[in-house]
Amino acid sequence: MELKEPRAKKHRKIKVFSPLPIIEISEKAIFKFSGYFNSFTVVVKEEDQMKKLNNMGCFGKGNLSRGYPLFNTPEQDVEIIRRRVFNQRKKCLNESSTKTKSIKKVIVVPDSESENEDYFTNLKPEYQIDSSGLKEVLNLSLEEAFFLSYYVQCLDIYNSEELLSTTKAWELFKETDGYFELLICQLLWPEELNNVKVQDLAKFSINETIMRRWIPSQNRELLES
Repeated sequence: MELKEPRAKKHRKIKVFSPLPIIEISEKAIFKFSGYFNSFTVVVKEEDQMKKLNNMGCFGKGNLSRGYPLFNTPEQDVEIIRRRVFNQRKKCLNESSTKTKSIKKVIVVPDSESENEDYFTNLKPEYQIDSSGLKEVLNLSLEEAFFLSYYVQCLDIYNSEELLSTTKAWELFKETDGYFELLICQLLWPEELNNVKVQDLAKFSINETIMRRWIPSQNRELLES
């Protein structure tokens, strides 16, 4: 099957960022992000950390965004969201036993899988009140979290209040997901290994495998002046 290059989306201005890790010159150390295991994924809550992880490697997925994470817009800004997102927030509010006092105005636009000229011509946005109180967080897959923690060494992973060691994170993720660390490539498996431990990873090798992460800031047509 022939792979096609993704089409660049219109009306997007994305800066080019350096890849991870972030080196703190004053401390002469790698900056550590903080992620929290929630039994399914690893959640990053700090807005600045969310932005860096997504911009500097396209890691994670926002819980409220369908595409590029919106993060938490300033109070003076009006957030623009799709109709399906607004309906999902109302559903979460109705199902929640905890009521919030957070109320903000949002602009709701129709759902669409494309952004052609007809869509923008007939947009008809609506002002609505969002009282869900939901905030954007960044969900890292278990594979992404382990990669950032073990290989890049820029992520601390917590389970409740406990900072997980590499071995504990490995065992916990294996227990959580039976397909954890499944790679689509030709993996050369050492004959003497049966029960793989984290310290055994250095003994594995990959045969002529090309692994490429599509980073929007490096592949889309930059529209900045």
